[in-house]
Amino acid sequence: MLNNSNMDKDFNELVKLLNQVPGVQEHMNSFEVQMGKKILQRRIDKGLTQSDVVDLVIRQGEKITQKTISLVENGDAVIESDTYTKIFKALGVKRFNIDLIEDSSNEQDTLVRN
Repeated sequence: MLNNSNMDKDFNELVKLLNQVPGVQEHMNSFEVQMGKKILQRRIDKGLTQSDVVDLVIRQGEKITQKTISLVENGDAVIESDTYTKIFKALGVKRFNIDLIEDSSNEQDTLVRN
């Protein structure tokens, strides 16, 4: 039998290690990854499989594949906006909010003028 507390500990240790790798935190905070998480959570909350979402999109007269749903949920960077729209519609999302959080680091872009 699996011990969930050990799995949680191992997972948390893995996340700590990954966060030390350059670029990982930036990737995990990217628009694509955050949007994929939201879509995945919405699908799970509605009790739908990826195939169910494909069927809902097709019923709307649109085309999409299960592979595309998977790419979206995994934060693939090449997803087009119309793909998000198809999935949102299939999941019954009429409106959503995007929170913009400023970078609090000291490394701010500067404009250099000659």
